[in-house]
Amino acid sequence: QSFTPSSTSMTALRDYNTGLNLMRVGRALESLDLLRSATTADPQFALARARLAETESALGYDTDAEQDSRKAVELSQNLSVAEKYLIDAINAHLTKNTQKATAEYENLARTHPEDPDVLYNLGTLYLDVGSYEKARAAFARILKTDPKNVRTLWMSGVVEFIAGNPQAAFDPLNRGLSVAVETDNQEQKALLLQALGIAYRTMNKPDEAMRNYRGAIEIDQRLGLKRNQAATLIETALAQTT
Repeated sequence: QSFTPSSTSMTALRDYNTGLNLMRVGRALESLDLLRSATTADPQFALARARLAETESALGYDTDAEQDSRKAVELSQNLSVAEKYLIDAINAHLTKNTQKATAEYENLARTHPEDPDVLYNLGTLYLDVGSYEKARAAFARILKTDPKNVRTLWMSGVVEFIAGNPQAAFDPLNRGLSVAVETDNQEQKALLLQALGIAYRTMNKPDEAMRNYRGAIEIDQRLGLKRNQAATLIETALAQTT
């Protein structure tokens, strides 16, 4: 079954679809307003509320994310099996029930093998538990059909330096940075610069790391992305120790 969103409000569906597309390319700030608008236009729109929770989590609003995710589960009881199952999987992921979330996303990947959201979340779950080969495979399946998917290029680089192979991180990260610059995607540009800095730091190149961190922090400050800025400041301190 398809994840066709259940709403009779044309305004809610329009904002949901636009917000979801923005979320997929890492424009969480823009996505947040549209998904909130969708849930305002249709307060019973469970899938929009679940996607809103995902976006809130990406921006560091964890309390709001968990509340909206649980509300989405409550609203999903009479939906189609596929839509309800997806909302349950999102909730398990956001509430840190990694084992349940992984099992549910693996089931979803069997029935929706090319769905980019399913594959992306499955890849991040594999990364969380150290299953690097499985994470690489999930992200590679997205990039096979969408080679300029900037959010997936970012995570493909993250997998490599976390797995202890920072040199391999540069190709996807630099490709992602080119896309972010080309599309003026400032949020994703900051995350890519931070990731490049980490790759350089783990290769014992602190000057290159610091250059990328400074670029990331400037964007985070301008956009008000405090959690990302905090994470980059921590990475800056690690580089400064060397």
